[in-house]
Amino acid sequence: MSSTCLPFLAEYAKNGRASCTACKQKIAQDLLRIAKVVQSPFHEDFITTNWFHVICFFTRVKPKSIEEIKNFDALRLDDQQKIREQIDNAGELLRDIREFDSAMSSFKIPNKEDKKTIKTKLPKDARPSPKKFKIELNTNEDDKLMKKQDKELFDLKDHLTILSKSQLISLLNANDQTVPEENSRIIENLADLMCFGVPSPCDKCNGNLKYKSGVGYKCTGDLDEWTKCENVNIDPPKKKFKVPSHMKKDNIFLTTYKPKIKKRIFKQTFSTKSLASVQKEEGDVDGPEVKETLALKGMQFVINRKSKTDRNKIMLLGGTVSSRLHKSFL
Repeated sequence: MSSTCLPFLAEYAKNGRASCTACKQKIAQDLLRIAKVVQSPFHEDFITTNWFHVICFFTRVKPKSIEEIKNFDALRLDDQQKIREQIDNAGELLRDIREFDSAMSSFKIPNKEDKKTIKTKLPKDARPSPKKFKIELNTNEDDKLMKKQDKELFDLKDHLTILSKSQLISLLNANDQTVPEENSRIIENLADLMCFGVPSPCDKCNGNLKYKSGVGYKCTGDLDEWTKCENVNIDPPKKKFKVPSHMKKDNIFLTTYKPKIKKRIFKQTFSTKSLASVQKEEGDVDGPEVKETLALKGMQFVINRKSKTDRNKIMLLGGTVSSRLHKSFL
């Protein structure tokens, strides 16, 4: 899993097709759902999401904090609070179990010397905990601003869901923005642009900057034919969102909308450096864990069908294997 991939993901269901991993029932469209993100052992960029109802999720999984949940700050504040309470309750339950365990009479049977011996023999987790990036927020003031910001964003989303897909695309095109495939992503992007302003193009590749939860405004462009741009800006320069005049005629929402420019407040989960390849400094045992790029990623191999050992080695290094030569290989 990449250094910026969190173990959990929260969002509102895009459709009603996914089933809950725990109870096996369908998760209704627009209902809050949480996934456990699992990476393929063979492909670095391929992950699967095991979806849960919120209630079912916390019977199976216990996140340590909200910083482990991707897209958390894009949820409605009421839903954020519900998740916080579930995590806090899980922590209290764990503390109760530990207190009960330490009070067990069976542990009093060994004498003091035996207890010391037992404790020294117990395995200790020597792995350093990943560095947590400091989140500097003036809680009282910023909480008020985030509540106001949250209301504005979801009001915009509610209005945008009424528009047709062609209208949504026209709004993006009018502001020189790339168009995502999924309708939900289009609405997310438009809500951000209309609420905070249109970010200026990336100063490294001239690509679009799009808001990414917990990160900031991340570039979606390319530095060259082979390299994706990883530029991130917390508060980029912006211009006012434009609504084409012909679209205002038959739509009250677009007619009354007033464009503005302001800073988006969010809790930064990742530092901007963690999005690019970062080498661990000597002696920095608490630094973030950076995964090495797979050596055979993007390469294709044709090998003997019986050679299972070679096949597994190639796949573990990111390569793809076939027993026949295809035209696409040439």
